Amino acid sequence: AISASAATVMHWEALLVGLVAAVVYASASALVRRAGVDDVVDAFAVHGACGFWGVVAPGFFGSAEVGGNGIFHGGDQLLTQIFAAGVIAFWVAGLSLLVLIPLRLAGALREAEGLQRDLERDFAAMVKAFERALSSRRSPTQSRTDAMSSGKDCRPGEDLRYPAV
Repeated sequence: AISASAATVMHWEALLVGLVAAVVYASASALVRRAGVDDVVDAFAVHGACGFWGVVAPGFFGSAEVGGNGIFHGGDQLLTQIFAAGVIAFWVAGLSLLVLIPLRLAGALREAEGLQRDLERDFAAMVKAFERALSSRRSPTQSRTDAMSSGKDCRPGEDLRYPAV
């Protein structure tokens, strides 16, 4: 969400834009699921809702010090940003419909039903591999104790479990 306004907001404002984007994402994702829309990868929440917020945000936060004109700094950019976000939304919707309607009529719109199941399986495998990796590692204290008892030179902050490159 910060991409569109990165050049026109102060650092602390960028943090606020990101925090608001997190709320926008979570809300949009929940709304799409509640509506029963099949959006396996949350494309609307990420690119649609957060993208819209990212375009509108400079209208609030844009600082004149860095080339912005947001209302929090006495500017008048907000209506322009809302208009631009609306134009983008209509443009994308129109072009998407030109592509998606024929695909739906041809029965080629939906990928195999197993996509969600595949994503869940891959995520579960990744979590299991991560847990295995964590359980096989010794604590840094244990590694240092082993190194000292083996007579190796152990400098503070050095991790002897992995050889230096």
